[in-house]
Amino acid sequence: ICDIKEWLTTKFRKAKLLTFDSTYRPIQLKKIVEGLPIDLKNSFQQEKVFMNKVPDLIKKYSNGNSTLVFCATRNSTQQTAQLIAQGFNTKCDSNNVDYIEDDVLKRLAYKGVAYHHAGISLNDRKIIENLFRDNKIVVLCSTSTLAVGVNINCYLVIIKGTTHWSAEGE
Repeated sequence: ICDIKEWLTTKFRKAKLLTFDSTYRPIQLKKIVEGLPIDLKNSFQQEKVFMNKVPDLIKKYSNGNSTLVFCATRNSTQQTAQLIAQGFNTKCDSNNVDYIEDDVLKRLAYKGVAYHHAGISLNDRKIIENLFRDNKIVVLCSTSTLAVGVNINCYLVIIKGTTHWSAEGE
């Protein structure tokens, strides 16, 4: 949990660590940790290994329900969403997808997969958040920006590593 707190902390906003046991939850959580044995020293190679595992984890644990995948970078959210969409057979039947400005994001959203980060327009972020809330988007890949200030429920959360990059480095 300390790694996640550090990952959510930025130079502008410090994440607060509050720990509660599961007795406070109306619905009990099932926590699963799947570690990967990686001997690679290059973090970009590790990112590729992590990314390629995500579709299998979604198939294994989501039961076809909503999945939120946290990624370390904007680029990672886009690449992960595109990889997931390749093997995805879900279709989004909402007319709101037509109002998405980003062509890549729009194409993915039609398949029921999307990404969310500070680099997309506010309009696109709001549309994607609403589509995910309404279960029209089944898989959403996001940076930590979504975890700060946006309340979205989902069935499965995948944290694809806890490395955080900033201007100072990892």
